[in-house]
Amino acid sequence: MADLPLIRMAYMLENDFAKFYENAIEYFKNDLEAQKVLKELAKWEHNHREIFYKEYQNLIQQNWFTQGFTPF
Repeated sequence: MADLPLIRMAYMLENDFAKFYENAIEYFKNDLEAQKVLKELAKWEHNHREIFYKEYQNLIQQNWFTQGFTPF
């Protein structure tokens, strides 16, 4: 249970970085190479975000089962 807030924070950081890179693309309308790099970085952050989201979901379910709660 102690890891849950950390994993959630990591998920949110990855999400924020993905949005940052996506928004930064707007500032480089005339620089296709910069756009390419920023798009790749955003893609990486989205992948990292999904990894943390899956771990977050697993930890939540483990906590439910530990407490005898099954919402299904």
